[in-house]
Amino acid sequence: MSRAFWLDRGWYIVWNLMLVCGALVAARVLLVQPILDAIAPERPKMIFRKRVVVLTDAQIKALPTTPITLVAAQGSGFRVRPFAASYNLTTTSGAYTNINTTYATMQLQSGGFWASLAIANDDSLTTDLTKLSDFLGAAHSKVMDVQIPSIGGVDAGSVSGAGEWVKQLNISSMPPASSVSNATLEIAIDNNGSGNLTGGNSANTLKVTVYYSVEGL
Repeated sequence: MSRAFWLDRGWYIVWNLMLVCGALVAARVLLVQPILDAIAPERPKMIFRKRVVVLTDAQIKALPTTPITLVAAQGSGFRVRPFAASYNLTTTSGAYTNINTTYATMQLQSGGFWASLAIANDDSLTTDLTKLSDFLGAAHSKVMDVQIPSIGGVDAGSVSGAGEWVKQLNISSMPPASSVSNATLEIAIDNNGSGNLTGGNSANTLKVTVYYSVEGL
């Protein structure tokens, strides 16, 4: 047989292979993919994401009255679920004042509920907790890893002066789905009614890094 015959035959085979491949792709799109989507509709949304927000001196001082959004709301039926976060604080040019020593907390929150362990002041414990004053009320540069998930209680001195952490098991304090659905992830300070912080310096910054996924409810 001639060379031309084999060339024509080869193109015929290639063409038919292309048709078969195209049919397989179409079958996956039309038949298989809807089944996969029905079994795991949120599969593409479980990718870890990273968000970095740098707060200015003015934003840090206003956290008791103006929380800062770290991750936008993701739509009805979805929540922002943080897995890890860190604070990179620079206050070398001026520490903050007017931090309530009776009770004050700084935490990640969503839908009005804590999404992380708070850095806290609390004088109701066996030994006064002064972590927020230690963090914001000093002129220094510090990096802190945020504890996620949140915990139910911290006592700075009930066990021979050692810190005691109790993991969050209180059902009544867990958020309902309706609260975290389509809610932003924020950083905020509860200053126990004492208003915004004072002091600081225009050169101060708080860099917040958060790793999260979007979870269907």
